Amino acid sequence: MWQLKIPAKIRVFAWRACMNGLPTRLSLENKGVRIKGSCPLCEKGPESIKHALVHCSKAWEVWWSWQTCPINFGEGNLDVTDIAMQIMEKGSAMDLEIFFITTWSIWYNRNQVVHEQPYLTPSQVWDNAQRLRCDYKGAITANFLRQQPPVVGWAAPPPDTFKINVDGATTVDGKRSSVGVVIRECRGIMVAARSVVLNACYDVETTEALAIEAGILLAGELKLHKVIIELDSLIAVQAVNSGSCHGTMGPVIHGALNLLNQFGSWKIQHLKRDYNKVAQELAQYARRTDLSQTWMGNEPPWLHNLLLFDRSKC
Repeated sequence: MWQLKIPAKIRVFAWRACMNGLPTRLSLENKGVRIKGSCPLCEKGPESIKHALVHCSKAWEVWWSWQTCPINFGEGNLDVTDIAMQIMEKGSAMDLEIFFITTWSIWYNRNQVVHEQPYLTPSQVWDNAQRLRCDYKGAITANFLRQQPPVVGWAAPPPDTFKINVDGATTVDGKRSSVGVVIRECRGIMVAARSVVLNACYDVETTEALAIEAGILLAGELKLHKVIIELDSLIAVQAVNSGSCHGTMGPVIHGALNLLNQFGSWKIQHLKRDYNKVAQELAQYARRTDLSQTWMGNEPPWLHNLLLFDRSKC
């Protein structure tokens, strides 16, 4: 729990929820406080922690928005600890972060209602919770990037690791968007490359997300084990690192996160546009020719000089 990438106040809240330490009406009544122990929102049962955060009908109106939840915690009478343990077993750290940030948001909004303060609708509670999670992870990522030493050009990956550079190309003229992918090994030698014409004209962010997906798919075809993905879209990099599945590129990012599970290890990072020339040229090639093409091992002649320039820095 303490290793989760969530705000400190929510880690403390999660610990208190698991330790039965939240001041619900039932717990206050049990401690001798003269208060009615029933739920003030639904009035259909005692306000225990598991009722307030999970089983209350008002809480369920929020939980219905979690379409990718790895478990069905509506069945049975599970408490917060039971649910967290099942998510750890069947889901991911991101799922556990979603669970605790959402429970905190439900608790906060419940208190707003009880104290007759401005409160949110269930869909707003869910959206705010996910925005809080994404903003927090985005801040962590931005801080990490600021701490990194400046990159002076394209750099080859470590031994036994493959670097996947991707780029998306789109315009406002309505033509179909395109993406470019190049995979290189530790000496900077090209292993594979791909130019893809997409099926429609997409916005910039969605095109970059589709470029990431194309890179992952090509690496999957090669059955690579360790990969580093690079692109010049900081928004797309932060979306993957934070697990953000919102906005127009959200569904693509969600699919990419699932595809990344096939690798033994992976990392995605940002680099300056000037250092992503090979992937850019591949994306533009698809756009110019209106053809999708794949090269395995043999580099296309028109890409030779760009590949050689990057390799000279290895």
